Amino acid sequence: KQLLPRVNRNNLVALPTTKGLQFVSKADVVYIEYRKSDFCQRGYWEVILNNTQSVRLRPNTRSNSIIDYLGADDFVYLSQSVIVNLSYVNMMEYKTRMCYLFPPFYDQPLKVSRQYLAGLKERFDVL
Repeated sequence: KQLLPRVNRNNLVALPTTKGLQFVSKADVVYIEYRKSDFCQRGYWEVILNNTQSVRLRPNTRSNSIIDYLGADDFVYLSQSVIVNLSYVNMMEYKTRMCYLFPPFYDQPLKVSRQYLAGLKERFDVL
């Protein structure tokens, strides 16, 4: 069974939620974050859109399914719990390991884990 259905029209993606499918443009996805639930022991992935709306994904959704579905060329891991759309990345500081996004998300920096920072440096720091 495929967890994330394919939709290609106008670069739409179908996000599996607890209530069904929510269709959004892939370009509208800013980042995806794994969050812990206050009510149960299992966490869930939450998609943050460029209009600051959030979409909670089905609990059984896996990070590798998300990155495969959205595309590893456009989306990268910052840590085990954060996947970011490269189109929204403004700056990455090596010393603080903080990733700053373009406004209106600039005031919400995301932490880059040491494990993934090395890979990001290798992939993007070419000069």
